[in-house]
Amino acid sequence: MTRLMAYWIDLDNPYITLDNNYIESVWWILNDFFKRDLIYKAHKIVPYCPSCGTPLSSHEVAQGYRDVEDPSVYVKFKALDEENTYYLAWTTTPWTLISNVALAVDPEESYVKVLHNGAYLILAKARLDVLDGEYEIVAEFPGNSLERRQYEPLFTFVPVDKPAWFIGLADYVTMSDGTGVVHTAPAFGADDYSLGVK
Repeated sequence: MTRLMAYWIDLDNPYITLDNNYIESVWWILNDFFKRDLIYKAHKIVPYCPSCGTPLSSHEVAQGYRDVEDPSVYVKFKALDEENTYYLAWTTTPWTLISNVALAVDPEESYVKVLHNGAYLILAKARLDVLDGEYEIVAEFPGNSLERRQYEPLFTFVPVDKPAWFIGLADYVTMSDGTGVVHTAPAFGADDYSLGVK
């Protein structure tokens, strides 16, 4: 098949991963990395194939890539330190809300506290257009002032043994969609996981 399609490669010395020379060279490299203390144990969020039961490479994911419309939702998270106040968060993965442990905001953006329909909402000033109806701005502050502020969890099925349900700062929060407050579930996505580690 290689010859038929005129794919010119050195067939006498092919690069194939099942060859013992290749396998031994990989083990040699791994051993060298280990001796130099360059190998460590960690976690990484990767795409997963439920039918195969294996992680997928970015190349495999790209083979089936297509634009689809996914649901997104706005969710109110009750602030712990203020009465009748909620962080208005946005997510394109509502099925991960049960795993929420943090909210992300942009440290460089301006955020506001608004009175809207009898409750106080906190969101990015640049995203006020997501609110329906009248609202009144009662306070304005930088995103970085929200860091480590806590809120009530949506679900309490599983007790946690580490700090959870607080605001984190993240540079991936954008002002083109949502509210400038992003739901974070570290088990579902590389950005969420990196914020969780941080």
